[in-house]
Amino acid sequence: MRIGILTCGHVDPPLSDESGQYADMISANLGAVDNTFEFANFDATKGELPDLDSCHGFIITGSVMNAYDDDPWILALCDWIVSCEARHKR
Repeated sequence: MRIGILTCGHVDPPLSDESGQYADMISANLGAVDNTFEFANFDATKGELPDLDSCHGFIITGSVMNAYDDDPWILALCDWIVSCEARHKR
């Protein structure tokens, strides 16, 4: 099963030096539960939003940013989420 991880924030050093980024933490923990998962990381802060058919389901990471801000990447992610919901994607 292919899981897309949409990164919406980045871990600051030195924690990232020890534990990696959010996508690393998620894939390591979920991979330990089920080694059949395949993960693809998309950096939403850089406008990288996956095609809805590219993965079986998606995880959106947390962020220090405000979901109601008008940053272009946040608005694009909101539109992507609406599309995802309309297609009943997990």
